[in-house]
This record gives sequence, structure tokens and C-alpha cells, in this order.
Amino acid sequence: MASTADLQITQGSDYNISVVVFDDFGAVVDLTGYTVRGVVKNRYGDTASLFDLTPTVTNASQGQVTISLTPSVTKDFPVGQFHYGIEVEKDDVAFKPLNGNVLVIPEVNS
Repeated sequence: MASTADLQITQGSDYNISVVVFDDFGAVVDLTGYTVRGVVKNRYGDTASLFDLTPTVTNASQGQVTISLTPSVTKDFPVGQFHYGIEVEKDDVAFKPLNGNVLVIPEVNS
């Protein structure tokens, strides 16, 4: 079962978050050999994505996945509320441990 978490990203700012992937029984999933991906879409059913969250496995044995975005990446994100999903895959078996809403707020220049 996927967990739900909402994200808030400010255009032109760093964004970093780490999550731990658990299985349906509450045990940490060892992500050794897994690939991970995550995209943002207007609607869950859309075929095209708005932008990529580029998640990475940062501690496979502890099930840790990190999204780390730089200001040069977030500056081009559209402002609004969207939906995202993180998916992990190994040997053609995939599951989505995390999804939710993404709120992108505009950069405020001083």
C-alpha cells in the first residue's frame, strides 16, 4: 500500500526530502538492485508528465529514497498544484510506495 505525503516546492530554491520505503507489512524494503523514478503530472491519469523529481536510492539496505533538486532545476517548474508518484522496480516488478500532491509556489525576489 502506498503512503501519501504532500510536497511543497518553491521555484528557484533547493528541495531535499528522504523517505523510507516499507512493504505492506511495515518492514523496510531492501532496495538493492532496484531502480526508482518519480514524475509530476496535472492529473494522475495523464500520459505526459510536467517534470521529473529524479529520485535516487541513497541507502539501499535501509530502503531510503531521496529527492534532491537544485535551484537551477526548480526555477523552471510551473506554479500550481499537481500530483506525483514514486515508483520502484526490480526484475520487471514495480510498486508505488509514495504518492500525493505537489504544490509549487512562485519564487519571491527581494
